[in-house]
Amino acid sequence: MTSGKFSLSGTRTGGSISSVTSSDNITWMVTVSGVTGDGTLGVNLSDISGITAVSGGAALTSTRNADQTTTIDTTAPTISNVTLNAATYKLGSTVTATMQLSGSYDGNGAYTLGTGSTLDGMTLTGWSYDSANNRGTATFTVTGSTTEVINGSVATGIVVKDALGNASTTYSSGVPSITIDAQVPTDIALNNNSISTTGGANAVVGNLSTTDVTTGETFTYTLVAGAGATDNASFNISGGNLRANDPNALGAGTYSVRVRSTDAGGNTFEKVFASSTSEVELARFRRERFAYL
Repeated sequence: MTSGKFSLSGTRTGGSISSVTSSDNITWMVTVSGVTGDGTLGVNLSDISGITAVSGGAALTSTRNADQTTTIDTTAPTISNVTLNAATYKLGSTVTATMQLSGSYDGNGAYTLGTGSTLDGMTLTGWSYDSANNRGTATFTVTGSTTEVINGSVATGIVVKDALGNASTTYSSGVPSITIDAQVPTDIALNNNSISTTGGANAVVGNLSTTDVTTGETFTYTLVAGAGATDNASFNISGGNLRANDPNALGAGTYSVRVRSTDAGGNTFEKVFASSTSEVELARFRRERFAYL
């Protein structure tokens, strides 16, 4: 048979029959080339003249239309943007990335995440695809080996494939304004531990600082419950300063507080500090106060 015996049907764009071959004159292979668009492709037997039946077979009595129809999909997905489920992550956090794809789902089967897709250098896993909204999600867990980002742009390297294997261009636009803090603070220091009884309300006991290997880190300090928090109610923290609410109300002795340092990602470290007030300081304060009165 020749190519003139066949014609094409379907909704695809372009394409023509380039060859018709057979090794036994019974089964024929029709090769179509030049298909450029998406849709369906059917091959019709449009001319049966001159076709005879083999021994024991029945002769054809009519043409055949689209007995074999194939889905044609030459268009790869396009990732339009990547967003994360939070702005701040600490050690052990699960980072969930959502990949929004352009246009609508092609209807040919679920999309998959390309092998080796990464976020912040970490391999993404746990892919889930939502065909109704044409988007997928994947995750990774922050570990000590994760590249830290402190209020910066998170690197991406993500590929999405459709069900027929067409792969998107690698998405490499960074996700901005994100903190991924993979290191926990290891110590808190207080540069002074004596209370001035003449300092008035909110007298500063000392300045707090934190040890952390992360560069460009910021910390917040709070008084927290727990072992060693015996005298928390008599103190407060403003910025990085530990302060006594009312030094004059404190008798001589040692006062214990429990301080928590929280880094930019939410990792924490706690430490107990003891501050003291001496009788000499109290006596001097009372003499001065009495003389003034």
